[in-house]
Amino acid sequence: MRTVHPDKIYREIIWFCSSYLLKSGPEATRTIINSVFSEWASINNDYPSPFSWVDSRDSEQCDWLWNAMQVRCVGTPLNPLTPEQKYWFACATFDNWEGWNEQQVQFLLESNPRRNRAKFTQVSFQAPRIQHKAILLDELKSAREQQKRRDERADGSVPLKLSGKIHKQLESIARSRGVLPKKTAE
Repeated sequence: MRTVHPDKIYREIIWFCSSYLLKSGPEATRTIINSVFSEWASINNDYPSPFSWVDSRDSEQCDWLWNAMQVRCVGTPLNPLTPEQKYWFACATFDNWEGWNEQQVQFLLESNPRRNRAKFTQVSFQAPRIQHKAILLDELKSAREQQKRRDERADGSVPLKLSGKIHKQLESIARSRGVLPKKTAE
């Protein structure tokens, strides 16, 4: 993968757009800008904030999102430098992504036998691009929630639900030892 500094990316984009539009003339420039705007509006209307559940300032979340998308055959050959870049690259990749091709679908189904095959074979009124984006978002959200649950379990702080009888017994033991009831439960 290629690592590119954000300032260089920005300068290259501005240079390309400026030089291209200057050569095109005013009418072509207006057409290009309108076309880009309408395409962006269409994409934005479908999924206005696809990764709203990810904090773009949290490096662990951004790394997780970037890697999870790569594992699911949705990515770019670029290697963002910062977590925030990973977040915005993930958003841009998602926006421009046209969906999985047949080979990628087969790879995904073979790589995870528990994956719901019906999602990929259902006939839908939506375009495959929209359907695949919905599947990807669903899988990413579920995987992130599962990761959070696993992290919480690894913490060791699992809340216990005690019956009233056991709770009273613990309070009694705590009073007899001169300890607060909550400390006894810990």
